[in-house]
Amino acid sequence: MLFYYLWIMMKLLIYSAFIFVFASCVSTNAEQIAEDWCECKKIEIHQSSLQGEQCFQEWDKKYGKLEFNDQQVAKFNEIIKECMDE
Repeated sequence: MLFYYLWIMMKLLIYSAFIFVFASCVSTNAEQIAEDWCECKKIEIHQSSLQGEQCFQEWDKKYGKLEFNDQQVAKFNEIIKECMDE
């Protein structure tokens, strides 16, 4: 009986580790998303507003429905602010 409980605990630990690794791989990368936004802003400024608008539409299709936690929002806003100051 003890062996059975140990076996169950080992499976839970293995599955927990797998879920943790998987979740960290698919987490939202606020830095990359903000940098992509900045690239669209640079296109809008240096090339044309039409190309910039197309870039922002693509950005919105790719990232528009993602949700950030508070830390990610702060990082995103920090990068966007730096981008706007350039």
